[in-house]
Amino acid sequence: GVCPETSSSLLSDIIASSERCLCVNVYELWSDWIASALIGAKERGVDVRILLEGGPEGGGSQLEKAELSRLVGAGIEVRLMWNDAASNSRDRYHYDHAKYVVADGGKILVSSDNFKDTSFPPEGFVPVLGTRGWVVMAWSDELASGMMRVFEEDWNGDDMRPAIDVLELPSASEVPGQGIDLVRTDLSETRIT
Repeated sequence: GVCPETSSSLLSDIIASSERCLCVNVYELWSDWIASALIGAKERGVDVRILLEGGPEGGGSQLEKAELSRLVGAGIEVRLMWNDAASNSRDRYHYDHAKYVVADGGKILVSSDNFKDTSFPPEGFVPVLGTRGWVVMAWSDELASGMMRVFEEDWNGDDMRPAIDVLELPSASEVPGQGIDLVRTDLSETRIT
């Protein structure tokens, strides 16, 4: 898939088709529709776990914190790679810059872009100022197993903190609109070759 034209359908598919577990590791996640889809998976009984960078460039947006608040409020465990000088905890990497999803131990999605509306717009919309990127989906038990080993290693790392413990998460009503200009479009003529 190509961001932003065809990326959302691939991400939507892997979330919607998950049945048992859904592990997400991404640098930034701020999108109402993506958060809603993840919450929907949780409500279907899917074990959803999310890893994020705790200190993204610029300090992270209020929009992302609002989405994290929704996810945590829905019972999804969200962990952040966190650098905490007070407890002498140092993050292993300068940034957790991964962008992937593993579903049910056999389906994977890898993206060059973060899970934001500028790269993964809601169905039927494209951002006025989007970002160009790529998305690859694959079905491979072996590759998914390798990615899950990395996910579990990071998930259980000493530098991971529950989002609820380290961020002041606002309620959705405390954050004004999405802040991204979107226009409705007909993508039926878009072709990927």
